[in-house]
Amino acid sequence: MVFFLILGFNDNIKAQPQPAKEKSILIGILPERNIFKQMERFEPLAQYLSKKIGINVKIALLSRYDNIVNNFISGRFDGAFFGSFTYAYAHSRLNLAPKIGDTPHF
Repeated sequence: MVFFLILGFNDNIKAQPQPAKEKSILIGILPERNIFKQMERFEPLAQYLSKKIGINVKIALLSRYDNIVNNFISGRFDGAFFGSFTYAYAHSRLNLAPKIGDTPHF
């Protein structure tokens, strides 16, 4: 399973003050097994990450496999857990590649 975190930064900063929004990170997961067990599995990770980084981490369970790539393209997700098929599709559409540590692994 591969995890990607993409953080987007908006270069077009508006001069008008914006109301403060709660910072959060949204991580998508695929419907690989019983959805209730899957949420049980990932919820402790979201709570742990929220506590460690001080930003609310939320998990979004998708109903279809192709939605995960579309949500990355639209900028809705900050991260996702991909299976092998979905990673191959995301890699071809978004040119994503996993990075472990400071050097790429081939």
